[in-house]
Amino acid sequence: MSDQQPKTQFWKNCGIFLSGTLVGAVLALGGELAWKQVQLSQNEVEIRLPSVNSTAVKPASPTQQLTIPPPPNTRSQPLVASPTPLAQPSQTSLTNIPKLPSISPTPSPSPTLATTERVSFEVGATGTTVRDNLQANELKRYTLNCSSNQEMTVKIEEGTVNVDILAPDGAKIGTAFGTVQWQGKLSNSGDHTLEISAPNQSNYAVNVEVK
Repeated sequence: MSDQQPKTQFWKNCGIFLSGTLVGAVLALGGELAWKQVQLSQNEVEIRLPSVNSTAVKPASPTQQLTIPPPPNTRSQPLVASPTPLAQPSQTSLTNIPKLPSISPTPSPSPTLATTERVSFEVGATGTTVRDNLQANELKRYTLNCSSNQEMTVKIEEGTVNVDILAPDGAKIGTAFGTVQWQGKLSNSGDHTLEISAPNQSNYAVNVEVK
């Protein structure tokens, strides 16, 4: 009896050890199976999820852009400003306005003829110089006989005077004044006249040549 008890205890221990080993193996196998099941489930989820890039919203092509037509009969008319009426000037009666006297320019007095002298050249001379003095608005005449086609030159050597050259018919053919001399060809034969005048009192010396 004493020998059987240790053996029995030994086999019990072996049974317990084997049972624990078997349970551990079963648990390890079950855990591995469960882990594989979890991985398979994750793969299935990844496969079933659609690709983000495949569902991205694509911009509309130019031909697909919406165009909104303008509403019919809504064209805006240009604003036209109405013209502002011009103010009419008030009509004032002119019957009561006194008339101003007309002012006419005062005519300058005509030069008074003082003397008329005949000019003669010395033998062989072609010209001479006449000298005298004039009062204001006074006129002196000098006549000399010339032939047609002769050339006459009139030059003022002294004084502030004007010299008009007249043809035999009385027509003025030229004027000398200041430093401006007159020179021209005579068209007619006869007495030609030099009219010397001055606006103010002046002494004068006028040279005349005929060639």
